[in-house]
Amino acid sequence: MKNLKLYSFLILAVLAILIILQNTVEVQIRILFLTMNAPLALFLLITLLLGIVLGILIAYLIDHKARKRPA
Repeated sequence: MKNLKLYSFLILAVLAILIILQNTVEVQIRILFLTMNAPLALFLLITLLLGIVLGILIAYLIDHKARKRPA
């Protein structure tokens, strides 16, 4: 099972890197009142990292809540 998780992670990581590296065109992003120009790869990388951080945080909070609950 550990190997399956490792292989799945490696495959997804390689796919993410390939997608990010193929999208180098400059784009304009508007977030609320802020407008930014940067390569699409940068925005994809930021989105990926935010998703990873949020996923880890949510998993931690769910696990912490489950451990805190009396059996």
